[in-house]
Amino acid sequence: SSSKRRRLRVMAFQRSYNRLLSSPYWARLEAFAGDSARFELAFDVGVNSTSREDIRQICRYLGLNFRCLGQGSQKRMVALKLDQLRERKRAEEMTATAPKAVAGFFRGALELLGPSEAAKVAALFVHHYGGGKAWA
Repeated sequence: SSSKRRRLRVMAFQRSYNRLLSSPYWARLEAFAGDSARFELAFDVGVNSTSREDIRQICRYLGLNFRCLGQGSQKRMVALKLDQLRERKRAEEMTATAPKAVAGFFRGALELLGPSEAAKVAALFVHHYGGGKAWA
């Protein structure tokens, strides 16, 4: 059937875990995934199509989002943390309409804990104050 052929085609291009670990991009992406202060990691146009596929699969494994921008020889990859970006934006929207004390508490927590914990502070604020689902 066509779904079986499609599934086989997708599996044929799947990189092994060892291949992904040995990729020159693994360490950069893993460090980026663990860095809560950064939301975007761009790769230059010198990355070829095989390397872009490695980056895509590493991103999926590490729970990162990615975009391929440009065309032809100007194509480049960008790894993103869309969940953290959404939470930061939602937290900012919520503090704009929150009582002054709540907004002050949120800003104080951000200042006290610093940029390295900002993503967690935003996620907790969205979850507990806003009653929303924290994506990150």
